[in-house]
Amino acid sequence: MDPVILGSIVGAIGAILGGFLGAWFIALRDDRRRQADHKAAVRAVLVELMGNVVVFDACLQAGSARTLAVSRDAYVSLLTPLYSGQMPGALATELGRAYGRLVLVESAAETVRFELMQQAAPLCREAADHLMEYATSTLKMKFPGGPGLMEG
Repeated sequence: MDPVILGSIVGAIGAILGGFLGAWFIALRDDRRRQADHKAAVRAVLVELMGNVVVFDACLQAGSARTLAVSRDAYVSLLTPLYSGQMPGALATELGRAYGRLVLVESAAETVRFELMQQAAPLCREAADHLMEYATSTLKMKFPGGPGLMEG
């Protein structure tokens, strides 16, 4: 066989193989980045939800929602990486309900805010518990203090 043709064939096979390996490596790197972004979003929203539960508990103990200050910033800003992972649909729906209730509590008149907060508190606590369970069991994330952080 002519060495020029043989060299062309070997070069073409190398180029094709290199293209496939490059595409595989880029896809693998993108999947890892997406997974890291998803985990970061889960952690941020979990911390935010836990903080909101603490605020609800304090207001419920005080018997007033006058100084209520809850946060939705992490959830709103991280919607895409939060929901683009492998999160089960039921958990996504539960998070949406809990955060939707937060909007109602925040925007409610002071006369009904306490009652709405009483309804929102268990939804947020359950959503935080289930998000923690998802983070530790499915995503294999580690948290200081372990998965029972929301018990109380």
